[in-house]
Amino acid sequence: MFRLSVVLWAVLFIVSIALLVIAWLL
Repeated sequence: MFRLSVVLWAVLFIVSIALLVIAWLL
């Protein structure tokens, strides 16, 4: 369960960074 939550947090972090980069490029 702990590992799953860590993976979910990592995915959310990567997605948020990707959205920030896309917004910055646009």
